[in-house]
Amino acid sequence: MVAVAATTAAPAAAQTHLGASMKLRYDAALLGSNGGDWYLADDNEGALLAWGQSYVMASLLVMYQATADAAYLDRLVKLSDGVLAQRDSERAVTDYRGQSNACWRATQYSSKPYCWAVHTGIIATPMVELAALIDADPALAARATYDGMTKADNAPVFLEAGEAAAAVHDDEWRASGASSGYYVIRPDATFMPDAGSNVPLNMMNAMGLLHLALADATGSEEHLDRARRLATHLSAYLDGNATGGFRWNYRASAFAAPGEDVSHAALNVDFARRAWAAGLVFEDADMSGFANTFMQRVYIDQATSYDHVGGTGDLNGSSYRLQLGRWTLLSDRDPSVHAAVRDMYADYPTTTSGSLLLSMAMLTRTDQPVRSFEFYVADWEDQGDRRRATAANANILAQPIDPAAPQLVRIVYSAGARTPVEQWDGEAYHHVVTLAATGGEMVTAHLPYHPELWFDYGGKGALFQLAGAAGIVLMNPEPLEPPQITSEPPTHAAPGDDLVYFATASGQGPQRWSAQGPVHIEEDTGVLVVDTSEDGDFDVLVRVANDHGADEQSWVLSIGGATGPGADGDEAGDDGDGVASASGPSAGAGCGCRAAGAGSSGRAAVLGLLGLFICVRARRRRPSGSARPCLR
Repeated sequence: MVAVAATTAAPAAAQTHLGASMKLRYDAALLGSNGGDWYLADDNEGALLAWGQSYVMASLLVMYQATADAAYLDRLVKLSDGVLAQRDSERAVTDYRGQSNACWRATQYSSKPYCWAVHTGIIATPMVELAALIDADPALAARATYDGMTKADNAPVFLEAGEAAAAVHDDEWRASGASSGYYVIRPDATFMPDAGSNVPLNMMNAMGLLHLALADATGSEEHLDRARRLATHLSAYLDGNATGGFRWNYRASAFAAPGEDVSHAALNVDFARRAWAAGLVFEDADMSGFANTFMQRVYIDQATSYDHVGGTGDLNGSSYRLQLGRWTLLSDRDPSVHAAVRDMYADYPTTTSGSLLLSMAMLTRTDQPVRSFEFYVADWEDQGDRRRATAANANILAQPIDPAAPQLVRIVYSAGARTPVEQWDGEAYHHVVTLAATGGEMVTAHLPYHPELWFDYGGKGALFQLAGAAGIVLMNPEPLEPPQITSEPPTHAAPGDDLVYFATASGQGPQRWSAQGPVHIEEDTGVLVVDTSEDGDFDVLVRVANDHGADEQSWVLSIGGATGPGADGDEAGDDGDGVASASGPSAGAGCGCRAAGAGSSGRAAVLGLLGLFICVRARRRRPSGSARPCLR
């Protein structure tokens, strides 16, 4: 085995970002519930698939969009197969009419079994979106699934299932005029008090999500037309405006306080967002309007929020508080949405809630680098490890990594009263977030930096005002460093060698490593194992991220040919780049770990590899250059 240790620093790559802790927190929560299967063995009689598994499935799509890691889609295939097995037609159960259809009946909400349109929409949509991804990417299509099939085998199954599920509700569809439409509860469902009436907005727009997914996957004009009509119907019942935020009800009617609850409302916002992305009905200003609904009508501070979009009524309801993360899909319209939800969820490092898991995924996808700050030159009293504002409207400054990109400024504070925070644009202050009163406790919070408000105040970055009375206390800022890869990668190897590269980076933890190419990297350590089974030149990319930024390292790895170790007259076992062959005389020198021996196989080889990993981890604690790389 060949190991490559850290040597000289690599040039810094352009900063891109996906924070470490958000992604790792999601992964831990995903795998912590039934090994990642969540509700795999459950049916939908009590709506567990609709309000549980569908969110888990959607979260896997979001994580794939955030990371391009196909392992999330591998799991989605398994969960999709599981929900297909729970359809009425597969279970041989029937609805109130005696029909056994390709849908998921529930008995929780009515005295007789009924397939609800909202359940069909949110369960089937992730499967159809998965099918579209597979069809668009040959590499995904060829990838094996948990049952030995390929994703190309699964895609048509999922697409046909989505078509069949949508068709179950065709008799519930009503077109209205030239451009609108909606779904109803079947008139013959007389055991329900609202038989024949329109279903609530969230229910019909869940079907809108499915129609949009089917239109994208198949090019169907019929599905696109239904989505357009549903978007028109929703738009007609939005009260308010883009500046002040929209309000609407559970059902399509003139607004009445307190309006729709924030959980069902998130389904409407999701549909409106996707309709906008498809160029249907909604415009840019409408997306800003939904973001303003959250920030101006729902959000009060990181400790307090309204349960309904009208901005009145009950606060912090347990059924609604954890649904707010699903609004982070609006973070690109307003970075304050991400900052607000991130701090709301600070006390939830893991979860067994499907909707909260989806929220974690959305926080990961919209994650932003975290920056430190400095105190303004005046109005702060030094108290050792902290400072107290001696005047109202005290200021701090923060230098963004990239002024054109959203990011967060981390503070630890104590405040006796609720404190609005404002960002200066060179002419005026603009509210971006509100700090809750802490009762004397020191609390971590994140201030959203808005790139559209960028003004470099005295060359020291963005200026924030803590708009309130004197007395707020801030801990001294902690230096927050993005990672920078400091190790030099291997550029060539002999065929069949077990090549290991010990990637290292400066910056704070936790750090999360990822890689592309014929390699496997340990996510939490940066230990990278190279597959040298095939000759050729291969593009390799290694990426490391923490909560403050990211760095990348790319190179071409040549396997075979005349460029292998020792090919240019170097001493056997050392190619001058920290790469050593398995048979070199210094194998194992200085690392103190037991060698498995060149050519070892089976258990001995596995133990040798584990020994290498142990050695590499131990080497991190040594001064630079104090030991040679661990060789096999």
